[in-house]
Amino acid sequence: MAKRITINDVAQLLRITPETIRFYEKKKIVTPQRDEENGYRYFTQADIRRLYDCRIYQSMGFSLAEVVGIFSDASSEQLDHMIQEKEAELTRVVQEDMHALKRIRQVKESEENAEQFYGQFEIRQSGHWLASYHSSAGELDFDAIQHPFWQR
Repeated sequence: MAKRITINDVAQLLRITPETIRFYEKKKIVTPQRDEENGYRYFTQADIRRLYDCRIYQSMGFSLAEVVGIFSDASSEQLDHMIQEKEAELTRVVQEDMHALKRIRQVKESEENAEQFYGQFEIRQSGHWLASYHSSAGELDFDAIQHPFWQR
């Protein structure tokens, strides 16, 4: 008789909690066999593979609803297309985040360099350091706009 794999065995193997497995069961990602006498769940290798795949898809950025869709009716071609779309989406998000990170670093640098410009320009402090540079006469200093902070 083959070893019966319990929910605790699966949880330990996949490094997830039994509660997570029960949640996936409620979402119909897995349907383990039940022992009628004691009510225990017993998992097949296919169940374990499905749980593993679910975790992989989620780590790729797919929502649980998308994962359920993948398991229920996605063909190999549809899955390839979904993965390509997810890659493009994540690439766009990473680029946006890198652009935001660059701006954050520029703001931090402008804070650090603000003293060196003290007296040369009127730096108007606001709740953030996206300061505008003006000459002492109140005119906008176009050379200050050419500062690396303003470049993309």
